[in-house]
This record gives sequence, structure tokens and C-alpha cells, in this order.
Amino acid sequence: MDSIRETLSKAAADVQKTVQPYVDQAAAATKPYVDQAAAATKPYVDQATAATKPYLEQAHQATKPYLDSASAAVKDAGQKINTAITGEPAAVDADGKAYKPIGPLSPKEEKKLDDALAHRPSPEELQQKNILKQAGNNVAPALQAKQDQLKKSQLEDTLDAKIAGRPDQKELEGKGILKPQ
Repeated sequence: MDSIRETLSKAAADVQKTVQPYVDQAAAATKPYVDQAAAATKPYVDQATAATKPYLEQAHQATKPYLDSASAAVKDAGQKINTAITGEPAAVDADGKAYKPIGPLSPKEEKKLDDALAHRPSPEELQQKNILKQAGNNVAPALQAKQDQLKKSQLEDTLDAKIAGRPDQKELEGKGILKPQ
């Protein structure tokens, strides 16, 4: 059975290896047309998005009470299950999430924690190692990754637009920039 799987897996890899250049060529050849279609339909997509937004917001508002009560019921059931299993009521944090308290630390654990905290790197060291983002960014830490992702996406869009607008080989040959092949 394993030899059949290996044979099929190798055959599939060979087929993909053979076909991939053609797929890449087809994608490259159709990209200008796909881009044109996207550009032509964008106003209509934006218009449809704008037209449906109020209805989506109304639907969200209409379902919110049901989702909130379902969430509360699930949380309550989880606490009841925890109490039934452990025999003790669950501890709840400020957000209403159940957690298991660990109790006081032993002197050995306290010393280990103090040593670890004393030797942890400073924020400046973490910034130098690109673990922590540079100060001066007025974005919440939870949103920094999304901000970076947005910046990257915007840069990709800008580069795609610039690449799509560049002249093709025939145009450059016509202007005498490239030699005909």
C-alpha cells in the first residue's frame, strides 16, 4: 500500500513539475487581461459594497444579542463543567474567562522567577534584535502586525501597478531602447 502511495506521489510530483512552466506562462499571459477586468469591475464592486453595507450592519446588530447570549451560555456551561469535574468553582478573571489559579509560589520558584526577570533583555535590546517594534509608533502592540501587513500589501499593490504600466518588449524595441531579437 505504501509503495503505491509513493509511486502515485512521485507521479503527481513529476506531472506538476512538467506542467508548472505552462501554468506559469498561462498566468503571465492572462495577467494583463485579469488586471483589466479587475479595473473595469472595481467601480461596480465598490458600489455594491457601499449599497449592502447598511444591511450587513443591520444584520450584525440584529444577531448580536443572540450571539452574546449564546456566548454567555457556553461560558456558564464551561464553568459548571469545571465545577462538576474539580469539585471547586472556577476562578474567573476580569473578562469573565475561567482560569486555574496556581496559588502561591514556593521560595525556589520565586527565586527562579526573580532571576529570570532580572536577566530579561531591555526593550532597547529587543528593538535592536527586531523582536520589539521601534518606539514612537502610536499603534497598539496588538495592531502592529496588522499595520505591517497593511503596509506590505500597499507596497505590493503599488509595485504591481507600476509593473503593469511598464512598456512591453515590442514597445521598447520600437523606441530603439532594446535591440530586436
